[in-house]
Amino acid sequence: MKSEEYSEEVQRKNWEEIRVNTRKVLKNLGKEPLLVSYANIFEANIVIGEPILATEIYESMSISNIKDLSPLLKLLDVDLPDVAKEVTRQIIISFIDDIKNQREKQCLLYTTALSSFLSYGIIHELIILQLVHVLLSEKTSTHKEFNINVLINLLLKSGKALQRVSKIPHDSIFEDLRSMLQSGQVPVSLTAKLEILFDLRRKNYKMYDEEALVDLPPFVPGESDNEVVFLLDDDSLKSPILNDSFRQVENYETLQKQFILLKEKVQTRLSSLSVPQSSQSVTVVHDMTQAKDVEFKKKIYLIMKSSLSGDEAAHKILKLRIPDDEKHKIVDILVNSELQERTFSKFYAILAERLCSNHRSWASAFEVIFAKFYLEMIDTIEPAKLRIMGKFWASLLSADFLGLEILKIIKLTENETTPPIRIFIKFLFQELVLKLGLKELKDRINEPFVKPSLLGLFPEEDLENMRYAINFFTAINLGVLTDDMRKKLTIIELDQEVSQQATEEELPEETESPAKIQEQEVRNERPSRYGPHRTSPRPGRRRSITPPRRRNHARNRARTPPRQGNAKRSRYKN
Repeated sequence: MKSEEYSEEVQRKNWEEIRVNTRKVLKNLGKEPLLVSYANIFEANIVIGEPILATEIYESMSISNIKDLSPLLKLLDVDLPDVAKEVTRQIIISFIDDIKNQREKQCLLYTTALSSFLSYGIIHELIILQLVHVLLSEKTSTHKEFNINVLINLLLKSGKALQRVSKIPHDSIFEDLRSMLQSGQVPVSLTAKLEILFDLRRKNYKMYDEEALVDLPPFVPGESDNEVVFLLDDDSLKSPILNDSFRQVENYETLQKQFILLKEKVQTRLSSLSVPQSSQSVTVVHDMTQAKDVEFKKKIYLIMKSSLSGDEAAHKILKLRIPDDEKHKIVDILVNSELQERTFSKFYAILAERLCSNHRSWASAFEVIFAKFYLEMIDTIEPAKLRIMGKFWASLLSADFLGLEILKIIKLTENETTPPIRIFIKFLFQELVLKLGLKELKDRINEPFVKPSLLGLFPEEDLENMRYAINFFTAINLGVLTDDMRKKLTIIELDQEVSQQATEEELPEETESPAKIQEQEVRNERPSRYGPHRTSPRPGRRRSITPPRRRNHARNRARTPPRQGNAKRSRYKN
């Protein structure tokens, strides 16, 4: 009877039930309280289905749900430590492979996961330190830039936790990075990102928008207990990847008893914490009034209106120590305040320049708001306000507080522009010419590191877009900016004509149809106009006979009657 009760068919059915239950819990993770999800995991025999749980957690992992998976994995680590171990092992294997193959998206996911695991005490800091060593030991130039980028992302996310648990190795890593930066071993494209990392570490990671850790119940052990540790040269990292395919067990009855005891233990543990059951509805309250945002905007607006100059307003705003992730809100308030003015106000332009000169994070905030203005707001703004915006952004661009690279989102084509967009571009470039001069503006546009970002405004490939851009700048009296485009357009058109002529010459002769062949034979049989005629001679040509002129007898010649005087004289003479 027992053999039938624990047969392969029964175990296979139970295996699928475990898989369905696990996927359901992971799908609802984040939508219900953490402890409810933890309790629902034990609705199926998870002791037998540990491989399923580890595989499903690994495969469902994404950057958006790491914040929910990590505390759940920490809770499971209390009774099922092998789950966290298997998930971590698979992440390390995949991470090293993705570093070799330069898969940036996957590397970002694994750095986020490992950093979150370190913050919750799931893994030991030795794993992070070994991965840092692997990333720094790359000597090939093709891989070095990619590795340094991954390393910066890893330290941005795990630096705070690494400094807390292992300060000396943390400081040693930053000293190595500093020496690389000073010796010119860091690529230019990553210099700014590395400086942000140094600035963050200098402020003791206070400005970093770290994700708040979930408060775990008291029964969860501390960081030093049950931490997963692997050596990268360990043979276990060379074993096959996770496998959740069905496997029949001989001690099924024993494992079933272990699961029942474990489930009772978990229920007893959770009942003491008054955890709501999954059947009960959980009400989550969200603040839809946005009272904090309103108060924040009101405070910034009053600061600007109470200041006598842009310098004073900038000084007051900088004293607030606004976090980097909220600076774009201040820039948004500044731009909207400028839009409310009837004419362009230098007050806001000076304020924007002072903020940008304080720290490069302000320039990033202005770039975000420029993209929002162009993509979302510009079609709803009146032409008079577009002139104000053109002058405002031109003042930042001409003073070099913002680079011309922010214009990369503009595509000057007939289909991708609207009348408000074209009006804004006109005012923007006309103001740039007034502030910089035509020659300097043209030099800036043609700079090697700026030109690739302006291919939307000054296209170089599509002929229709090139003609449209040339006509647009010519219409606003800035055709000088398109001289290079005109030359390229001429060259491309000549190349196309030459290639078209060559193509026509290389075309094979068309095969003649039977009807054309027959018609050609009939033409060949006709006598030549220069050869002897085979047909009978044509009759002689009749000469045209002109009819005689008709006499008009009714028409008499006019006769002048004699003068009367002469008649009298002739009579007297007689």
